[in-house]
Amino acid sequence: MADEYIDTYDAAEEMGISRPTLYRLIEQFEIKKYKKPGNRRTLILRTDMARLQQPQERELKIAA
Repeated sequence: MADEYIDTYDAAEEMGISRPTLYRLIEQFEIKKYKKPGNRRTLILRTDMARLQQPQERELKIAA
């Protein structure tokens, strides 16, 4: 199965976040960005988007 890419406009809309928030996630290496030759649009993998939307267990740090 080929990887399916989605552009940042559609990804932000599907995730219910703004494009600046999506770019912040990209800058923080939560999502990897891709560019195809001859295309200026930034693309991400749908699998990366789905992974980020899944609830994650977070370790709580309690100050003593």
